[in-house]
Amino acid sequence: MQTAGHAAAGPDRWAVFARWLPAADGSRRLLQNQYVHIRGNTIEAVSPDRPDAHVDVLRERDALVIPGFVNLHNHCINGSMFKCLRDDTPFPEPVINRLIYDLLQPMSEVAQTALDQNDVVALTTLGLLDVLKGGSTTILDQWNIRQESWFEAAAATGVRGYAAPSVMSVTDVQVGAGEVTYTFGADEAAMMAELARLHRIHDGSEDGRIRVIMSGHAPDTCSPELLAALRAEADALGCPVTIHLSQTEDEVRIVQGRFGKTPVELLDSVGLLGRDLIAAHCVHLTERDLELLRGSGTTVVNCPVSFIWGGESVPFSRTAARGIRTCFGTDSHGLAFLNEARLAGWLSKLHDRRPDSASAYDILDAGTRQAADALGRPDLGRIAPGCRADLLVVPLDRTQFQPVWDPVKSLVWKSHGCDHHLVAVDGRIVVREGRSTLVDERELIGTVAEAAGRFWAIAERQGRMDAIRTTRAALV
Repeated sequence: MQTAGHAAAGPDRWAVFARWLPAADGSRRLLQNQYVHIRGNTIEAVSPDRPDAHVDVLRERDALVIPGFVNLHNHCINGSMFKCLRDDTPFPEPVINRLIYDLLQPMSEVAQTALDQNDVVALTTLGLLDVLKGGSTTILDQWNIRQESWFEAAAATGVRGYAAPSVMSVTDVQVGAGEVTYTFGADEAAMMAELARLHRIHDGSEDGRIRVIMSGHAPDTCSPELLAALRAEADALGCPVTIHLSQTEDEVRIVQGRFGKTPVELLDSVGLLGRDLIAAHCVHLTERDLELLRGSGTTVVNCPVSFIWGGESVPFSRTAARGIRTCFGTDSHGLAFLNEARLAGWLSKLHDRRPDSASAYDILDAGTRQAADALGRPDLGRIAPGCRADLLVVPLDRTQFQPVWDPVKSLVWKSHGCDHHLVAVDGRIVVREGRSTLVDERELIGTVAEAAGRFWAIAERQGRMDAIRTTRAALV
């Protein structure tokens, strides 16, 4: 894939002037009129002192400078392949299971055979760019273990990526009326060997921006033995592990029927819960589940857009208020981080019937410092000396923000979603004025449009789009 002609690694030393800057300790303090001094990929200093004359200074009027968001649950290739295919589609009950097993997974299988590597790379690149432009500088992306081309796409965009190639024990899932049928038989040993290979080859690549972690699909699709193997491998490699957890009522019912335990209790019994576990969704939880999650230090990832689409409200405060570290992910339905986090805040206010529930500062901290801590990365999610230079520059001299009473509240509650002027990762500017500095977007969009057209046509011929009961309007 060609890179944009104006792309450049940037100077070794540069600085950003911040009219406002949140304190690095997670408090509600705001620093004013500070320079963020950057050398290479690291923040060298934060001070009111102007840099030397030979150092380039980025100065935007009324700029709020914040750490780049740490986005803990994504399926970026799905975000490209299925964009608007599921929207407004009346999936029958159970909605989420129908979406996953009648559309997403079958269509992913089509993509494996119908698209060549260039197509898959382009689709993945588009999804990663969407998330990056939405302000996420660190992305935990969960994908099918066969999609190794993800690494090429991540390198092209300049994102800080945590690759989570996902494994499962089942080879097929069928969703019927009131019944879910699983076919087990996957070669778990071979999948664990492949995970180890991917970690060995790719972990720490791209100057350390790319990491590889352990990933299981869900407690109902992974055997206890596979879950235990993921824990053992994560411990041996010293890396985090992620999984979908308590995502649907069917998952809870089926796991309870098999093992006499909730999905959370099952993970506890095999030792998977812990401070390095990043559990996506956690929609259906008992009081005992909440206690186990809090006591183990497990991180919950709140992705409200994916569930509101199906008629479910999943407020951020439901777990955060219980002392459970709760962060955000954009999943694959809505990829602009602030849109997701803002909706989580509104749902919390509605759920708690309190206007101060899930404040703007709570949301900012969860999306930066706390999410970085979930990855074991004290050098991310903060703007402080010694931290990686991952940051967003947001000019607040815009109608949606003015007049500014509190810049953090302005950003969280009034942003249009992608209002930042600049996104930097590892000290390199990767998005400026809404455009990638590394990827030729016009060429990318042309490649994706052609690939998607072929992909949809093949899926139609194979009957894979039968789950979509409505069609697009006739194009005349």
